[in-house]
Amino acid sequence: MENSSTVELAKARLNDWLSLGAIAPGDKLPSERELGELLNIKRMTLRQALLFLESESRIFRKDRRGWFAALPRFNYNPNSSTSFKQAAI
Repeated sequence: MENSSTVELAKARLNDWLSLGAIAPGDKLPSERELGELLNIKRMTLRQALLFLESESRIFRKDRRGWFAALPRFNYNPNSSTSFKQAAI
């Protein structure tokens, strides 16, 4: 039986893949079925881990397209000497 520690392990493993660049920002994650097989966990356990990472803005979901690694957040400092347009490039 899978429990919260299994969810924690799945979250940690997925987070490692994202942090180490195995899944680059903007890239599509493997399907839930494939991820479940890679992590050797049930799909509902995987979904809990995915939803947690989504709540932390590490990944996002597009309806009928799958899960994607989030792009880096853009932080603009209005006190900087760079214009917003230049900083956004």
